[in-house]
Amino acid sequence: MHLEFKFDTRAIQNKFTKLTETVEGRDITRKIAGVLMQEAETAFDKEQTPEGGAWAKLDERYKKYRHNRGYTGNILQISGDLVKSLNIDYGDSFAVIGASEPYGQFHQMGTEKMPARPFLGLGNDGVEEITAILNRELSKVAQA
Repeated sequence: MHLEFKFDTRAIQNKFTKLTETVEGRDITRKIAGVLMQEAETAFDKEQTPEGGAWAKLDERYKKYRHNRGYTGNILQISGDLVKSLNIDYGDSFAVIGASEPYGQFHQMGTEKMPARPFLGLGNDGVEEITAILNRELSKVAQA
């Protein structure tokens, strides 16, 4: 099972469309995919959504269970397998991020018994960084 998060931001899409009319997009989408990866890794480090919302705290019973087994680290990082399973893909006109661990979808979306702790997404910092990438590429095209 593979979990992907896709986003649609009109300002970014419009700039990207303008760029793809004049240059091959693969190098640009590689950089954008890197931003998506950075956003997800930051979510794990800060225990918050890429948009900046705090993840739900651990249930006290589960927190005690973890502590009794010697683990007191970050939420969703007992083994580190989920964060290690993050992967990106990109092409001339797309950039995506996903998690190859099948249980990633349950953490991203939540279940009846577990709150969502989204780690895939795009916050304001990511949007600004992607916009800056596109603006730099547009200025290169304008100068050529």
